[in-house]
Amino acid sequence: MGRYYARTLATVLAATCSLGAIAQANAGTVTMWTFLNPENTSGREVALRNVIEKYEANHPGVDIVVEPQDWATMTEKFVLSHSANRAPDIIWSAQDLGLLVNSGAVTSLNPYLADWLAENDDDLLFDNAYDNATYDGELMAVPLFPYSVLVFYRKDHFAQVGLTEDDLDTWDGFAAAVKKLQDAGLPGLLLPLSEDKPSSTIATTAYMDLNDGHLLAEGCVADFATDIGVQALTLQTDMIKSGLISQEAVARTNDDAWDLFIGGRGSIVPQTSARAGALLSSSDWANEETVGIVPWPSFTTDHHGPSVGASWQVSLWSGSQNKEEASDFMAFMASEEGAKEWAVTGEQLPLRASVANLPELSGGVFALNQAASEALNETGRFPRPGCAESSTMGDWNRAAQDVLLNGISPVDALQEATDSTNRRQ
Repeated sequence: MGRYYARTLATVLAATCSLGAIAQANAGTVTMWTFLNPENTSGREVALRNVIEKYEANHPGVDIVVEPQDWATMTEKFVLSHSANRAPDIIWSAQDLGLLVNSGAVTSLNPYLADWLAENDDDLLFDNAYDNATYDGELMAVPLFPYSVLVFYRKDHFAQVGLTEDDLDTWDGFAAAVKKLQDAGLPGLLLPLSEDKPSSTIATTAYMDLNDGHLLAEGCVADFATDIGVQALTLQTDMIKSGLISQEAVARTNDDAWDLFIGGRGSIVPQTSARAGALLSSSDWANEETVGIVPWPSFTTDHHGPSVGASWQVSLWSGSQNKEEASDFMAFMASEEGAKEWAVTGEQLPLRASVANLPELSGGVFALNQAASEALNETGRFPRPGCAESSTMGDWNRAAQDVLLNGISPVDALQEATDSTNRRQ
């Protein structure tokens, strides 16, 4: 039976001191920061608990110690902990791997997992996730939860007003669908436009569509204050000005918008595909007949809009004193046994071909996962390796706020977003 340490850390200093004491006092103890808490009961958290228990049962000399963190600030805390030489052995990240690599906080996995990767390559899915985790030929992370920010919608609400998912193919159709829902007295579009816990929005997706699928250019350079940047931002702010999106959106985080959708107060919301299982388990209305997942709209009908692809993935602290044990556990998390736990119990997209066709993965949330997997493979655009992009969503949200609330021109607001993003590279 594994030992779990699920503590809420009041400050970064407390976190780093705690982890430093653990690491120095417990050789063979692998510490890990993740947004999951193995003492909780959600699918992913139960899966993590099961994975740890199975690993520890086969490795009696190793204890896996989990320190749950807030997903929005975990990476920055880790880099600070690394600077103080008191970080956990394993860190989870999604769109912040560039920051971890550029800061020197994580190390290459090639010395530890090269043979494992060669032996398992034919069974591992989502090559783009592994490509994104590879820098100059060095594997810097092991992908666990590939996902994409896609569009969740209420099939039942759409049916009431004669809409189908095809009506969301273009931005014009998307806006018309929101208007039709509102006119019928049904809830409309929920969009998170806060700088806190940001996610993909209409503006960032439209910009990527107009910019060859990327937020940043080669070399991790931002250049948003352009004609296409203004076009993308104005598409979003015009929808707010016209009432298609509530003004309250400027204060909503990604989690706020999601909670409202679960509570039945929205018909459309952008969200990570990884949350499909949580939706079905936490609401009394959601099932495969009432909710669907589709790609983002685009400006034309010949393709869908791009989606920000990413993967929750695990990396190895460059200062770890337990690199062999930690990297071995990381490989186990992505093993066939681990992949089955994540897919069946955790209700995530299957990591392996050998798991994807299991009879357990049919109907319910697995039908939604199939739709998400197809959309990810079609439209997912992973950040360029080495680029720190996650906070860029917050830069765009601030630009929208400046235009709507402060009367700043779109081009000036986007120049500030450009400068802010480039300072982080």
